Amino acid sequence: MQFQLTDLPQLENILFTADGRLFASGQKNLYEVLRTDDGGYQEKALFPTDSGCSGMAEHDGVLYALCQGAGGGGPTDFSGLFALDLSAAEAVPQRIFSLQGMTLPNGLAMGPDGNLYVTDGPISVQPKIVRIRLDPGNPYTVLEQQTWVSFALEWPNGLAVKDHHFYTTLFGAGLGTVASIELMPDGSAGPVSTVYRRNRIMDDLIVYQDTLIVADWELGQLFRISLDGTLVDQTPPMSFLQPSAIAVGRPPLFNGNELLVTERYLGNGIWLRAPAP
Repeated sequence: MQFQLTDLPQLENILFTADGRLFASGQKNLYEVLRTDDGGYQEKALFPTDSGCSGMAEHDGVLYALCQGAGGGGPTDFSGLFALDLSAAEAVPQRIFSLQGMTLPNGLAMGPDGNLYVTDGPISVQPKIVRIRLDPGNPYTVLEQQTWVSFALEWPNGLAVKDHHFYTTLFGAGLGTVASIELMPDGSAGPVSTVYRRNRIMDDLIVYQDTLIVADWELGQLFRISLDGTLVDQTPPMSFLQPSAIAVGRPPLFNGNELLVTERYLGNGIWLRAPAP
């Protein structure tokens, strides 16, 4: 079964919070997706004006999002990390940090060390993953931005975390790669290890049980691999138009056996596919 949940243009990311609220980001805004009285769904834009947003992550009741152009424009607003207090009614995301030296901040994940990690790609002058070190006593204060991993001729896109391993999608020299990077005890990055090769452009990915579900942006597929790189299953080609991100349904909006998929294609939105692989 597959049906369209919302109709929003050029969506980039999707995220369920710990208590089951659903957020989506795209070229026009950052949205919360809400259930209507008649059993349908509607979106609520969180910025009063257009703002292109990409990666999202949640930690301790705060939603973090990467957005460009929010807050009226200008060089200090163009590329920033925004935070939304999930406990405050009618709150608006606030810019808490201006990212430096990044071309296209994209994938965002909360690390097991309590810091945020951001991919700079798939278009970047210097492809890398940066670490945004947060103040342990104040989730709205950034202490430092550091380059955690630099890549040569490969550009990172999506980012997911399981235990002390980060998983990212890379593209370079015509090859798409799912790679693993271990967060070492001293906070440094271990070697970049290839998990799976696919001759296509991939976008975001998620950890699902002991597997990874990956969006094949180029072929319009979802595919699932084990953590050691064995292909488990995949949807038919062109099941989606430029799939960009994936989330597993969560109560109270969903019962937990669905996949929600965002599309980058203009004029499409969030699709629901059930059951989950």
